[in-house]
Amino acid sequence: MWQWLRRLLFGWQPPPEASAPEASAPSTEAAPNDAEEHTLEAAEPGPDSRSQATEDYLRREFPLAPPAPEVPATTVKELSDLVREHFEANRPDPASFPSLAARVIDLTEQPDLHLDSLAQVIAQDPAIAFRILKVANSTFYRRAKNVEDLRTALRLLGLNEVARIAVGMAGRALFDMEARSEYSALSQRWSTLYSDSMTMAFSASWLGTELRVGQPGRAFLGGMFHDIGKTVALRAIGTMAVRGEIPMLPDPVIDQVVEDVHLDLGVSLHATWNLPEYLTTLCLRHHDPKVPEVPEFDDVHIVRVVSLLNLLRTGRADPSLPFDQLLQALHALRMGPGQTRELCLKMNEMSEHVRATFGTG
Repeated sequence: MWQWLRRLLFGWQPPPEASAPEASAPSTEAAPNDAEEHTLEAAEPGPDSRSQATEDYLRREFPLAPPAPEVPATTVKELSDLVREHFEANRPDPASFPSLAARVIDLTEQPDLHLDSLAQVIAQDPAIAFRILKVANSTFYRRAKNVEDLRTALRLLGLNEVARIAVGMAGRALFDMEARSEYSALSQRWSTLYSDSMTMAFSASWLGTELRVGQPGRAFLGGMFHDIGKTVALRAIGTMAVRGEIPMLPDPVIDQVVEDVHLDLGVSLHATWNLPEYLTTLCLRHHDPKVPEVPEFDDVHIVRVVSLLNLLRTGRADPSLPFDQLLQALHALRMGPGQTRELCLKMNEMSEHVRATFGTG
């Protein structure tokens, strides 16, 4: 395995970065001819004309990145086994889940959430309370008067919005990794993972509210934590590389190993942290080939949609994207091309909101 890795490390050159940034306003024009080779492959015909129209829009609007360099399956398996072994040997403690985030999640599950209860919990962390005041006074909310106390911020922003910001701030520690010069290449991955998770969380909440399906609070938490297994996978890869147990891995190898292990590691983390059962279901089933199109799975479909659209809108989707899963989730939510386009625009807006709120790059 290591001989193959050395060839990849010293012989492989990364493809040029995709030139398409996050689209501020998707166009209705067809993709240029030189991108046709990597446009979305046609899925099986949808059950209605709306599904076909949505597919046509996505294929036209979002050209795929070139395929990633092929990594031998045996290499992925050996490295994945090492990551799993490292996880089992260094399993996080149940107390490693941020206590304030856990308390806020518990509060949001109560049908009679009160301002005073939430304010009392948030006030226990001055840094998070300060951040919420800063957000309340930001241009994003365009308040006419300066907000100077936490209770006023809660009234102006709304309990649900404040609860989500607090969970995002408290949960950020789960996405941080000690800076190590020997493996500094991972630092940007951690930052991107956190930014993506928060963008998907706010977008999922917005979509549930807009469509009046599922439970927006649960969709928010699902968007934030459905890929949490990737954090511990990256931690394991970084730690083993620093210790010299594995070589420094190129991006295509990291991508495939993280994708291979993140689901089972994530489910294990959910159990260790005793997270709500609905969150574990979201984590477990968001990659299922097909999910039942019934109301109890609406939040799963929402998370699947924002997760896959996030890859498309940022130009990071390649031909391995499970496009059939995206179409099925969109169909389950009865979303046509107009609503899908609106969601893509809203996700761009939410990405800016996350940068301003949480200071992500």
